[in-house]
Amino acid sequence: MQQKLHTRGYRQTKHEFPFRGLLICGRCGCKITASCAKGKYVYYHCTSGRGKCEQPYVRQEVLSQRLQSIVDNVRIPQKIVASLLEKIANGEDSRRETVQARLQELETEEKELERRRNLAYIDKLNGVLAEERWCQLESQWSQRAQLIIEQRQRLQNSLHATAVDSAKEAFELLQHASELYSEQPYEDQAKALRVLVSNCTLMGETIEPNYKKPFDLVAEGVKTGNWYA
Repeated sequence: MQQKLHTRGYRQTKHEFPFRGLLICGRCGCKITASCAKGKYVYYHCTSGRGKCEQPYVRQEVLSQRLQSIVDNVRIPQKIVASLLEKIANGEDSRRETVQARLQELETEEKELERRRNLAYIDKLNGVLAEERWCQLESQWSQRAQLIIEQRQRLQNSLHATAVDSAKEAFELLQHASELYSEQPYEDQAKALRVLVSNCTLMGETIEPNYKKPFDLVAEGVKTGNWYA
């Protein structure tokens, strides 16, 4: 998202309509398309695929300004960011403790498994344990030993996850997304919007976004003040 918001250098031609495909008409459910008037003015309007639609045409620069509300609605206040990061950090500490405890359990199981395999092998050599039975047990224990190795690897990899750093970067980006949006050409604005939403409904002058996860939770937090969903 950050790369999309920071990208510069785009120059629009009269045949490019960056916001096309992003909007659905709230009056009839058809797509919002675009067309060029007098070779330079871009207008977005309903395709009227189900008959004449009363949705008014809207100039591209006006639509761009209205679409900024989508970015504004995921802007997180600084004091909320600090609180969220603290909770994420606490949750991360708890998660790591759980992972470490599970790793210890797997290590204990691995040692016990190895002990049993060694004893069974001695019993086989001494003729106490039949060859066929030993092969059955060894096959079972080998499979379990491989599963333990795989589980330990996944858990150890998870310890390297940086949830707090990732969240901090995302929150900082959302804090500045509004300013970044307003500075970008239309093409980059559209790219940034597509990161945040799957589509939007245009009803008159009102735009209702359908946020992607996890931005739907952020938008809900901005709207309701419930940040801990």
